[in-house]
Amino acid sequence: MQRDCNARPFASQTPTLALAPHAPAPPAAHLTLTFTLTLALGLGLTLTHDTHRALELAPHDHKIHNNLGLLLSESGRLADAAASFSLALAILPGEAMYHNNLGSVHWRAEELPEAEERFRTALRLQPDYASAMKNLVLLLHRQDSPSP
Repeated sequence: MQRDCNARPFASQTPTLALAPHAPAPPAAHLTLTFTLTLALGLGLTLTHDTHRALELAPHDHKIHNNLGLLLSESGRLADAAASFSLALAILPGEAMYHNNLGSVHWRAEELPEAEERFRTALRLQPDYASAMKNLVLLLHRQDSPSP
């Protein structure tokens, strides 16, 4: 599904994402709400109470750090996104997706050797990982192409 970045149905409002205080929820639910609604509505990132609560409840949950990295990357906060993906990798270093995500952030930040290293690591961990393979091929092609 493609999103139109300019289509902002609630542009005049900043959504407040919160779970009912009395409803018990797993830590990832807090960040999942933030992540899903931010991306689905095409809204800019606002770190809400839910995001902070998820990190308070489960600071060692690699999924929360990865999802936060995705949100930060989507909003252009590349250094913060890289830090979140790095935290996810510190917890689960063998996850190819996290290496690929970090590589994508490095690429966007024009840190090409670091991006290549992360894509290659993702492929070492999971040789059939199509996204990492595509990213590496495109990156290598870009490096070999003359600048306009």
